[in-house]
Amino acid sequence: MLDNPQESPGENYRYTKDTATINRKTQDVLDAFENFVNSISRQEDNTWNTDLFRINQDRVIMIANRIEKRKDYYKVYHEGLILSEQRYFGLLVYWILKLQPCFIDSTDPDPVENGFKINESFAYFLFYQTLTRLGAEKGVPYVTTSNDLETRIMHAFTYWDLSKESLMLIMDLLSDQLEVFGNYREVQEEEPTE
Repeated sequence: MLDNPQESPGENYRYTKDTATINRKTQDVLDAFENFVNSISRQEDNTWNTDLFRINQDRVIMIANRIEKRKDYYKVYHEGLILSEQRYFGLLVYWILKLQPCFIDSTDPDPVENGFKINESFAYFLFYQTLTRLGAEKGVPYVTTSNDLETRIMHAFTYWDLSKESLMLIMDLLSDQLEVFGNYREVQEEEPTE
């Protein structure tokens, strides 16, 4: 970890792993996965045996470590820039899509061939949960996405070659839109009705 972002480390900089932070971030992802599985199992139209859903903890540790390295990269090479929450989750979504830590633990090929994309679905779950949390912080009581938007995002998560930067930008843009909507809502509530 970089202790003083004002120092210019130059070629001598080396990333130092912060085990406590990595462990905390890993546990956060594991908890989010459990919430994801529980949300699927509570759906009325669920046909999936969610007891078979698993996540590879070693890959989650790898993801947490890579995100921490990126945070240091921002501090070192972007003049002390701190990685925002929405950018953090953009990176998390990227690495989940890239490293595919989730799987269905079954010898039966049907669950996999049936079209359930567990990593893409978990990434969308995190994406949506982050927007909901950011929206609440910005005065937007609830965030909804249309079925069309969900379908398009899932398609992009499945088939497009999305970069780290593109996912961070998408999260930034949507977060900014939530702020605009929250401010618009406040103005609408303050205006007297005739």
